[in-house]
Amino acid sequence: MSRYAGGDTLALATVAFLALAGAWVALANQLRTTPDARISLSVAVVGLAGVAATPIGGPSPHTILLLVHTIGGLLFYVGTARAMMLVVPVAGTAKRPLLVVYVTALSLFALGGIGMPLVSNAVGLLQRIVFATALLWALRCSER
Repeated sequence: MSRYAGGDTLALATVAFLALAGAWVALANQLRTTPDARISLSVAVVGLAGVAATPIGGPSPHTILLLVHTIGGLLFYVGTARAMMLVVPVAGTAKRPLLVVYVTALSLFALGGIGMPLVSNAVGLLQRIVFATALLWALRCSER
């Protein structure tokens, strides 16, 4: 999704990443009974801030920019996954399928990102599944 954060869509993509960071802050504030999940979501927020600050949608981004962006994305993905793992036992089994889909799609996304045959052609789709699952999980958590 970050590849679209350039040119005419840069401002919109940056606002979207920052809005997601804001949603994660709100969710972290709601999860008062699971402080470790709040910390994990805070890590994810820092990662999203890094992603928003380092757009890579232009032609051949600088290596340092790409590195900071990738580390930011990793912080977001892992922080979100850990928060999901911590909240599922507290919230019950209704959110467990979302965790399974998220972790599976994230694992395949990572394998595709390093060039694994068959999976590398679906990296964009897998990333969208990861984001959609995370958002659905956040919506389900806000129902508690």
